Amino acid sequence: RDAESLLSTPIGTHLRPTTEPLTLNDGSSTPPVLVLRGTIPMTYRNVTYNLPIDMYLPPPYPLRPPTVFVRPVVGMAIKENHRH
Repeated sequence: RDAESLLSTPIGTHLRPTTEPLTLNDGSSTPPVLVLRGTIPMTYRNVTYNLPIDMYLPPPYPLRPPTVFVRPVVGMAIKENHRH
């Protein structure tokens, strides 16, 4: 229900649901889980950027939080050790 609600909001209009396994830190994979893939807006210094993300909702959700990855695109830089 949370995913359905998110997808119907202005932020969720650029996310698309799919399913795929989540690869864990130890290299193992989960069975296919719900993934919301797309972009979410982020405002920094009065400029809005659309961040490409993959949001995995694990089977114990909401007892376990989603796992979210930022998927950099060409020309996008992620600054290491940034204070934010």
